[in-house]
Amino acid sequence: MQVAGFLGVVGVVDGTHIRIIAPREHEAEYVNRKRFHSINVQVVFDATYRILDIVAKWPGSVNDARVFNESGLKQLFKRGIVPPGCHLLGDSAYAMKRWLLTPYLRPQPFMIVRRKRVFLVRSLRDASLRGSEGALVKWQRTKSKF
Repeated sequence: MQVAGFLGVVGVVDGTHIRIIAPREHEAEYVNRKRFHSINVQVVFDATYRILDIVAKWPGSVNDARVFNESGLKQLFKRGIVPPGCHLLGDSAYAMKRWLLTPYLRPQPFMIVRRKRVFLVRSLRDASLRGSEGALVKWQRTKSKF
């Protein structure tokens, strides 16, 4: 599969915070960086807007990178269970790996072509979150409020 000029992309990974009522136990752990109580949910979409993986168990204080690092999905890639040449696309919250492509934060002048691809990747990620049907569109609208 090819997405935004990248061959072998099987999905796009991102996290979102789902607002919750403050729990009685470990309340502070559920306060996210925007200062509301939430669960950090990791979602992976493919190019046809299907959900490939979802992890909805981490308190809001946990960042996207940790959720991914502790996920079974990372282990599938790391152990080589996912075939070589398959990649995920992620935003700058994630560390780049040979199987996890992330944007350049400070592109150099010689990277102009690469930079255009990075912007396409960001647009694809946004499109995949907004272009889904039903609950996922509602999910994106909820995410954008926060």
